[in-house]
Amino acid sequence: MRVSAVERDLFDLGEVTAKRLDQWRTVLLQLPTSSTLGLGSGITTFLNRELRGAAIVAAMAEVENLVRTSLLAVSTEINTSSTQLKDLKQALRALAVHSSFMSLSNTRDTDKTWDQRHFVSTLDTNPEIASLPGATTVSAPPPLDGRTIRPSHILRIWAVLGLGGSPFPAPRCSTSLTKLALLRNDIAHRNIPISEVFQQPGTSATQIAQYLDDIQLLVLHVASEIASYCSLQSYKT
Repeated sequence: MRVSAVERDLFDLGEVTAKRLDQWRTVLLQLPTSSTLGLGSGITTFLNRELRGAAIVAAMAEVENLVRTSLLAVSTEINTSSTQLKDLKQALRALAVHSSFMSLSNTRDTDKTWDQRHFVSTLDTNPEIASLPGATTVSAPPPLDGRTIRPSHILRIWAVLGLGGSPFPAPRCSTSLTKLALLRNDIAHRNIPISEVFQQPGTSATQIAQYLDDIQLLVLHVASEIASYCSLQSYKT
């Protein structure tokens, strides 16, 4: 079967992202453990801690990039397919009229409000060509919300796009994503001193390396499922 350009690009992105995560995982597994640091190792302890922090922030940036790029690929695929609103999967229609929902929340014009409400109510028979939100520098592509990627975002994407199968290739992927998201926010926003971040359970280099291993599996799964979704035009009813 012929592989489409979007499918190839998303597969490639998944591989590049997984490789980047594996590079950080390899670094973490080479760090000395607390039992081998020894006395007089202040610099080593500092670098050990900072590298763990850098790995977490970098890993979550990679996840965000892959998820964001995958969503934009869906928008591009649908926007170039000349698909009518009525022919989109029912769950996906809400994304196709994202701008209408936004205008409903941002206006006090009664006429406009009811015009948009009427428009939204006609989606199952509307022959207009679907136009999904594209790239923007001011906000994350919907249904993302600009917050650090968590399992709830992955679940939301699966529901809105109408993707089949499980959002997570293994339950531990969801658990590891949650752990990394919480750690990332503590580090990036300095919610607590970084020394305290790595006094918490589950923050050794070996444990973080395992989280990255789980996230590798997740990003490959997301890229593959969305690539197939676009290639098979599974966005249609």
